Amino acid sequence: MRKILFVCYDGYRTTNARVRCYRFSNELRKHGMEADVFSFKDDLHASHDGEESFKVGITERVSLLVRAIVRLLKEDKKTVFYIQKAGYFAMAPFFVHLVKGNAYVLDYDDYEYEVSPISKWLLKLLARNAVLCVGASHYLVKLLKQFNKNTYYIPTGVDTDIFSAKSRKKKKKELVFSWLGIIVDEQALENVLFIVDGFDKITKKHPHVRLEIVGGGEYMAQVEKRLQELGNKKLSYLGRLAPDKVPEYLMGIDVGLYILVKKTKYNLSKSPTKLFEYMAMGLAVVASDIGEASYVIDDGKNGLLVRTNEDLIYAASTLVNEEKRVKELGAEAEQYVTKKYSLTILGKKLDTIIQKNLF
Repeated sequence: MRKILFVCYDGYRTTNARVRCYRFSNELRKHGMEADVFSFKDDLHASHDGEESFKVGITERVSLLVRAIVRLLKEDKKTVFYIQKAGYFAMAPFFVHLVKGNAYVLDYDDYEYEVSPISKWLLKLLARNAVLCVGASHYLVKLLKQFNKNTYYIPTGVDTDIFSAKSRKKKKKELVFSWLGIIVDEQALENVLFIVDGFDKITKKHPHVRLEIVGGGEYMAQVEKRLQELGNKKLSYLGRLAPDKVPEYLMGIDVGLYILVKKTKYNLSKSPTKLFEYMAMGLAVVASDIGEASYVIDDGKNGLLVRTNEDLIYAASTLVNEEKRVKELGAEAEQYVTKKYSLTILGKKLDTIIQKNLF
């Protein structure tokens, strides 16, 4: 039995590493496979990760790469590296692949292809030499197949043991809508400001509606500024939550928001982790009809799809005085995501793919 070693830059606190490395590896162990995680942040103690990775200087990056290579060279040549993302850190397992012949899998969950000429070159290099590739969205699978036909679709999914509708409870008389996430660039900022402006209108028409923004990122300050300018007490920013606090928070809200404004490559590529988490918690969801949400949401059955600001206002307004409707959408959402996007289902699929291609 070969060992699968997930190699990532980010630490457990980031969604991509937490789900696509730590939790995927845990699922593989349930199937009897030897699996572990090697993280630049958690094991080599990189000074920054996630949305702050750009703060890591060149000297530290070189040091991290050298230390990672030394560590990975200790692995048996039969160990398969599961490289999560195509960042500079991936050169460490790729170097060991060249020296010792270790096979590797490339897992890609964000559109970083056009960040620079180097990022384009690196993705092509890694994808073409991988035993197989895994894309987290339909758009990324299509991109990866240009370089490696042996590419599979596995979305990020949700741990339904942690995010469970069984723990739902209602504390507030208000109908609470919520957006959770990290605002890492101007595209993500545009999405959140779109929500804030839309709910400024909605809450003025329906006083018992509340919008809560939860998360972080360097652009969140601009959201706070917009909230201050609007001065609407029904719109609030609650700060950033630790990953293990998110399920508890979601117990007390009614509707989860997954809104994307423009049909960009970045938005098309995203695997909607928060959407899956909302649904697993039995929440009604309102999502943009862009990218992966279009594959997940059956409009009017397990959620509502929107395209414009007017659509968002209309969709939210239809739920305002329909408590039964909110519960029905949430129940359908929970059943659907458990059957198709739980880590139990996705872990079994990943195990089958690995067994087919590597053992």
